[in-house]
Amino acid sequence: MQIRLFHKFCLDITACLALNAFLATAGAGFYCEIYRVNVILKNGASIYGFFHIISFDPPYETGTRIQDFIKSNQMTTLTIYRKLQTVRYPKGQIFAAAREDVVKVRTSDIKTIEYLSRMECQSENEPSEILSLPQRAINLLQQVPFAVVETKTGDNSSEVCLSYNRQISKPELRRVCGKGKKMEFNSKLTAQEIDVRLKQRFDGLFNMGIIVIQLTGTK
Repeated sequence: MQIRLFHKFCLDITACLALNAFLATAGAGFYCEIYRVNVILKNGASIYGFFHIISFDPPYETGTRIQDFIKSNQMTTLTIYRKLQTVRYPKGQIFAAAREDVVKVRTSDIKTIEYLSRMECQSENEPSEILSLPQRAINLLQQVPFAVVETKTGDNSSEVCLSYNRQISKPELRRVCGKGKKMEFNSKLTAQEIDVRLKQRFDGLFNMGIIVIQLTGTK
């Protein structure tokens, strides 16, 4: 079964920057696929889960081809989502994973990858990210928010803010939405430092009943 996604979402700044660079040059003709795999580590451990690949190459049908892609692109880490969930909001069917279901593996620790299946993660020639969120946020995103605001933060990026606090109206939401831009484009910070600060901002606003998501490559 193929599940088509309608927006690109990312919380990890490294992934956002990579996706932005890809979108700037890719245009039509690329593939975005979510792979279901077993990752066998050199220490004998096995991790079942999902990860996505955006590439000009046709979809891969074997674990060996996937490993070749990882090696040729000099990927040092692989983010694996042990379980995927869908959310109803923001608009469009998208995937999310609870933070506790996200595992980052050093590619140097991988022995083999067992390919199980794949599905598309693009719609209208646009790739989609997988949200990494607290489980409580995923649960809330099944419900209609009290207010939604989207603020453009760059040529291929914006920030969407959803209020699940009935006391926070759309005008109040506009005052906080888009503020992540100062962190995201701060040249004095490393990608890891930006990730930490964006996560801290997300958690602070989430405690107020606001869910903030970075969108990349939207029309």
